[in-house]
Amino acid sequence: MTFEERMQLGLKWENEVKERLESLGFLVNKYGQGVQIEPIFRDAIRFMNNNTTAKFVRYLPDWVIAIKNKLCFLVEAKSEIRTDTLNYSYELSSYDIGQKLHSINVDVVVVFSGWRADFVYNIRFHRKFDDSSLLAHVKGSKTPFGLVHKSSIPTFDDFFNRILKEE
Repeated sequence: MTFEERMQLGLKWENEVKERLESLGFLVNKYGQGVQIEPIFRDAIRFMNNNTTAKFVRYLPDWVIAIKNKLCFLVEAKSEIRTDTLNYSYELSSYDIGQKLHSINVDVVVVFSGWRADFVYNIRFHRKFDDSSLLAHVKGSKTPFGLVHKSSIPTFDDFFNRILKEE
């Protein structure tokens, strides 16, 4: 699957997530690289994985959501090409940026396809792929990623019902 095809799959998933969040009463606003940087700039920083600023810009979450005067979170919608596995594949750089944001009290919610969601700080990898020689032979973006057991992530409804009850 090409980069453009992966982007289209991701955009379709983002729209589904947006609609579902709105149905829960959240205001949803586009955020991240899709609205903040031009394609020519995205291409210029695409392989700058050792540059922290480029990595931060490239891996900003997709949405910012809010319920007026109650809640506000960044949201990352993670689509997947293969749905027939027991694991989610999650880019390590995206995870790192989410952890860095959390370290300054900015919480990122990750919504995986299959309707599972959790705060990035709760996500645990059971295996990481960060060897460049191995990644050269893997389909996809060829960026370092980790595997997360799907069963370790709460369902979308359970996660958001808990969050909405707490506030």
